[in-house]
Amino acid sequence: MRRIIAISDLHIGGDQKPMLGHPEQLEDFLERLAEYTPPDGEELELVIHGDLIDFLAESPSEAWSSSEAKAVEKFTAVTRRQPSLFAAFRRCAAKLRRCSILLGNHDIELAYPKVRDALFRKLDIDAHRSLFVTSNEAYRIGDLLIEHGNRYDPWNAIDHDGLRQIVSASSRGEMPPAELKICPGSRLVHEVMNPLKERYHFIDLLKPEDKLIALLLTTLEPKLKRDLMVLFRGATSYVMQVYRKAHWQLMSTGRQPGQRHLVSGSESAEIDGPLASDITLAFAEELEEERAARLEVSGRSGWLKRFLEDQEESLKARLERGEGIEHNRLKKLQVALRHILQNDATFIESDRSGPYVKAAEEMIGAGVAKVVVMGHTHLARNVKIGGGRYINTGTWADLLRIDHALLEDTEQARSDLMEWLRSLATDRLHCLRVCEPHYADVRLNNEGHLIDEPRLRRHRRGVAFV
Repeated sequence: MRRIIAISDLHIGGDQKPMLGHPEQLEDFLERLAEYTPPDGEELELVIHGDLIDFLAESPSEAWSSSEAKAVEKFTAVTRRQPSLFAAFRRCAAKLRRCSILLGNHDIELAYPKVRDALFRKLDIDAHRSLFVTSNEAYRIGDLLIEHGNRYDPWNAIDHDGLRQIVSASSRGEMPPAELKICPGSRLVHEVMNPLKERYHFIDLLKPEDKLIALLLTTLEPKLKRDLMVLFRGATSYVMQVYRKAHWQLMSTGRQPGQRHLVSGSESAEIDGPLASDITLAFAEELEEERAARLEVSGRSGWLKRFLEDQEESLKARLERGEGIEHNRLKKLQVALRHILQNDATFIESDRSGPYVKAAEEMIGAGVAKVVVMGHTHLARNVKIGGGRYINTGTWADLLRIDHALLEDTEQARSDLMEWLRSLATDRLHCLRVCEPHYADVRLNNEGHLIDEPRLRRHRRGVAFV
């Protein structure tokens, strides 16, 4: 019998503002797994399916570490900051039958041969006991299919053809034949999110993201309102253009089984769609300004320079000085947040929306697998699909969410909302960050068929693994 434990999106990395804010949770999980004694005939395998190391969070900031030496330096820096965590990894790996690793979109540098070797040495694991999938192939074990899931996200689909050529050249000490085509999501993290994160750490923790992030940033930094609106609009258009072109390059010739479920951008809400009447009324002035604005991005240097230098006039500075937020602005923010969060299913494990569930439905319906496990979204999911199941293992990184009580149309709620914003603006997040780690637990017989119902489990510190 084979028991597969799958985790993803650990995001180990970031010397200043790491997403993995509770490494003790992961360390405890690994220790519990190491203490587990499998019954006779059971082989235990740990699968880490993407974003093990967060190279995008490491200094110096790059969308992709363009040299193998730089990637090794970053990996070494990560492991030095987390000695007890990697010691737990070693103890766990020693007890496992196999430890398998898949690439995500934040850790593609692990594909470099020297980085991979450094990882094996740090885990003290023989390469022959560890399957390392770097080719964009899904990890298949009988009825089970595991992947990271970023290939269904137009922002973060990796140029694996280019990556293979770079890895091939690196393995022989040759110069890569061409530069990697960096996905738009990694460019956005490097060029936009990391600079913004210097002042507002919450931006890579808050869920749901997208419009919510832009709304809160323009509330905290009114002078950036036009820049951010144009930036995100332009970035979205750019992503879809790149994705439509890359789609045919990434697919094989002949029959293209993934064609239908690869296109995920069509589900996004139209930016220029009709607005609710209360939104139109509350934001009449802003909407008029936006209509008059040209849809041109002024360039990173312009808006970023103003953002980093003009700190005294920012709402962050005012909140740090103990000043409040205007009553009218708070009411506007409540109106906008209520619309963004109405019918929001971000934290509902059974939610069936999104391209990832659709991809799982395609594969299960085609008989490719009975259980499809993904990560990438940072949102745990457990969805029954016909005779199969889609599981998303969420993340071990911290998350932030908005308490809906802050959006009630009362003075107390507005006062509480202002204090919540003050916590975001002044980086006092310790009481707001939550860690809700999950893992998939799947048992297969020797022929690869399911033995019992696959499970999505929540790890709780101090509770033995059974």
